[in-house]
Amino acid sequence: MDSPKKYSVRAVGQGAEILGLIVTRTENKFNKRFGYIAELLFDPAHPEIGLQLLLYAKGDFRAEGIGMITALVLGPQGLSKVFYQAGFRCLPKIMMPHGMYFVVKDRTERRDDLALSERGNWFLSWSDHDVV
Repeated sequence: MDSPKKYSVRAVGQGAEILGLIVTRTENKFNKRFGYIAELLFDPAHPEIGLQLLLYAKGDFRAEGIGMITALVLGPQGLSKVFYQAGFRCLPKIMMPHGMYFVVKDRTERRDDLALSERGNWFLSWSDHDVV
């Protein structure tokens, strides 16, 4: 999908089979460099693949001088466990008082016809607000 941000995709494979992949990006904010893990996919029966991908991404981020890496982990307990094994920790609730919301954004010029049925208009947001 087209995106205004540059993402890096790394995959682990065996022959023609993809065993897992990780999608990352970096960003400059507040005069600091941040690393984001946008996606981590692997077979739950092989959590070592997920761990390998996370450790590889951490190494890439460190090589770029990035000291803060963040990820939103929504999914099965096995996914959280792999992040924990790679050294990630949950932020305390006091640092995250907001919730996650599934919101829609009108990506067209037409304001009178918001396409709620179009998948590309829906996304997760950190705050409860109108983005239309």
